[in-house]
Amino acid sequence: MSCAITQTVMPQSQTTSTHPANPEAGKTGIRKFEIDGWCIETCKLPILNSEQSKTFTDQLTIPLPEICFGQNRLEITHSASGFKYNFNTLSALLLVDPTEGSEGEHLKVAYADHWSNSRKPTDAVTKVINPFDWTYTTNYIGTDESAKNLFKRPDDVENHPGIPLAVLSRPDPILFFDEVTLFEDELHDNGMASLQVKVRVMPSCIFVLSRFFLRVDGVIFRVFDVRLFIDITKNQIIREVKGKEMSYNEVKNKLPIEKAHDLTPLTDANWVGHVMGMIQKDSNFLPHSLFSSIPSERKSWKSFLGTQLEVAILQS
Repeated sequence: MSCAITQTVMPQSQTTSTHPANPEAGKTGIRKFEIDGWCIETCKLPILNSEQSKTFTDQLTIPLPEICFGQNRLEITHSASGFKYNFNTLSALLLVDPTEGSEGEHLKVAYADHWSNSRKPTDAVTKVINPFDWTYTTNYIGTDESAKNLFKRPDDVENHPGIPLAVLSRPDPILFFDEVTLFEDELHDNGMASLQVKVRVMPSCIFVLSRFFLRVDGVIFRVFDVRLFIDITKNQIIREVKGKEMSYNEVKNKLPIEKAHDLTPLTDANWVGHVMGMIQKDSNFLPHSLFSSIPSERKSWKSFLGTQLEVAILQS
């Protein structure tokens, strides 16, 4: 096994952020780690300045999230096989619905329905707060820039062991770790929408977790997870996609009884994701065709509620 790590310092932007641009003392720049033919690269820069924001908005046709790290990314490549996969902010936001959509497709904040019911029939009430999906819900599974699509659904997907959790639970040394935030928005103080990607490298594998987390206070939770498990010894990749949606109260009811009034866990994406996983079992396997055109084609959030499992075997 051979490995190397490098870091390139990039120019500072005039825009500052409370999020550190890099784990090392807030430095901005690119971190790169190489191991046995695999290259893992992260880029963490400050939030977009006004000029960069305009360029982004022109491409998206929707307002940017409050905190938008437009230049942040995670990229994984395997040159020998031509595999190239990344997670970037623009591609994720391009999958946010820029229109009002159909009746009931978008969420109202908790008090909106109550306000609506208290009005007279002659009063005008809009269906949504903003004329786009203001929750920034995205079913982004990453951008595959490989020479060809290598991911295939196993024939007996329901009996496939999936990502080997036992391997991830071993006390193997972590050779490289990084966490990349792509965007965050507090939804006008009505909750939180965020997209973060984490990567860690062990001697025998690479593990990536991309998580979109949505909390609309008093209304709903959504979690969209994309996991990549790369077996370095076999050059095999398992991609697992899970979309979950649950009412706010259903998750809230799982708070510890002795601390039922402490709502802090509801702001923790990891806690919420764990609770939703216990309540909703992975019984609904999504059709493979649903993933064939991503990210070029936007599809409804509801169609991604379930699980997808795919495997790629790389040929050097």
